[in-house]
Amino acid sequence: MSFEFKKKFYKIILINSLLLFAILVFLEVIAKFFNGWIAKELDLNNLKFNIDPAVGHAHDTKNFDIFEKSKSLEIKGSRLHSAIKNNQKGKKSLKISVFGGSTTDPLGTEFSGKNGTWPYRLYQTINRKSPNLNVEILNFGIRGASSSQELIRLIASTQYSIPKIFISYNGINEKFFVHDYFSERANLYAPNMILEGVNSSIIDTSNGRFFKCRLLCIESTELYKLFTYTFHWLRSDFRFSWKLEGVKPLQSGFRNSKYLLVNNKEFIDSLKEDKKLTKEMKEKLEVASELWFTNVKLMNAIASSMNSKYYVVLQPTYGLGLSREQMFEQAKVTLQKNTYSNIVLSHMMDNGHEVFNYIYKHLRKKCELVDFCIDASAIKELTTSNAFYTSDMTHPNFEGNSLIADFIYNNIFEKNM
Repeated sequence: MSFEFKKKFYKIILINSLLLFAILVFLEVIAKFFNGWIAKELDLNNLKFNIDPAVGHAHDTKNFDIFEKSKSLEIKGSRLHSAIKNNQKGKKSLKISVFGGSTTDPLGTEFSGKNGTWPYRLYQTINRKSPNLNVEILNFGIRGASSSQELIRLIASTQYSIPKIFISYNGINEKFFVHDYFSERANLYAPNMILEGVNSSIIDTSNGRFFKCRLLCIESTELYKLFTYTFHWLRSDFRFSWKLEGVKPLQSGFRNSKYLLVNNKEFIDSLKEDKKLTKEMKEKLEVASELWFTNVKLMNAIASSMNSKYYVVLQPTYGLGLSREQMFEQAKVTLQKNTYSNIVLSHMMDNGHEVFNYIYKHLRKKCELVDFCIDASAIKELTTSNAFYTSDMTHPNFEGNSLIADFIYNNIFEKNM
C-alpha cells in the first residue's frame, strides 16, 4: 500500500468518523428535545423516587410542594409522610397513621384528584361525623408498597408519632411476591421498585438515572431514552401493541381515548376467554398470602406494644367475583354499537383478573381469622362496577375513595369513639 493511498485512506476514515460523530451529536440534541416533551406529556418525573436508607424508597420532598399550590389541608410532614390536621381548642385529639401503596399515597393525585385519596376523605368523614374531635392523620403511603414495606414504614413512623390507631390498606400489591427476586428470603422486605432496578441495567430516582455498565452505557444516551419513552408512550394505555386490525380509538391516540371502536371478533373472544394460572403461579400467590398474614400480625403486635390499635383494611379492586363475560358486558357503551371502555378492556388483556381473584380468595380467608382485619373488598359497588374508577381498574376515583372512607369509619371509628 503506497504512502499516498494510506494518506487518503486515513483521511477518509477520519472525515467519516467526524461526520458520524457530528450526526450522533445532532441526533442526541434532537432526542433530548423530544425526551423533554415526552417526559412532560407522560408525567414521567412523577414516577421517580428517592432510594431511602430508612425504608427503601421515599418521595422527593420537593414533590410535596403540590399541597402549597392547591387548596388543601394536607401538608408535608417529612420525606416519608404528609399530615392532615386541624387544631381547635377544647376538642379531644385523635391521631391516626396510615400506610399503603399508590391507592394511599398522598401524591397519588393522578388517580383520585386533588384531596381525593381515601385518607383525605376519611379525615373529612371523621370531621363531619365526629365534630368534637381534633383529627390528625399522618399518611405514610408510597406507591409500590406491599405489606412488607408497610411493616418497615410503620416502625419508622413511630419516630414521628405514636397514634391511637394505625391503619394499613393493602391487598393488590401482594401480587409482587410472585417475582423471582422475592424467592431470596432476604429480599422479602425490600421494595419491588428497588429490586426491579437492581435486577435491570437502569434504576430511576429523583436524583437522576443510575446505570450498571462497565464500559459503554447505551442506556444513558438520549437516543436510547427516546426509543424507550416512545415505546412506553405508544403502549401507555393498552398493554400490548395496538396495531390491531379492527381496533380504533374514538379520539386521537389510544392513550387519550376513553372509548374504543372494536370490530375484531377474534380480539373480543380472546378477552372473554379465561386465563388459566399455572400451578407454580398459584403456589406463589398462596405463599404471598401467607407472608401478608405474617406481616399484618407483626404490625398488630407492634401497635399493641405501644398501647395503640391496629387495623388492616383489605382493599377492594374491580372484578373480584365477576366473570370475564360480565366485565365485557360492562365495557360496552350504551347506544353505540361496537364501542367499549378503553380502561376496562385494558384491564382484561392479561391474567391480572385471575391473579387478583385467586390471591383475594386466600387473603379473605386469612382476614376472617383475626379481629383487626376489615374486609373492604366486600364493598360491592367497588368490585362490581367500573363507575368508581377512571384512570385504571385498580385505583378508585374520588367517589370510590369516599365509599372506602365511609366504610372504614363505620367499621373502625364508630367502635373507638
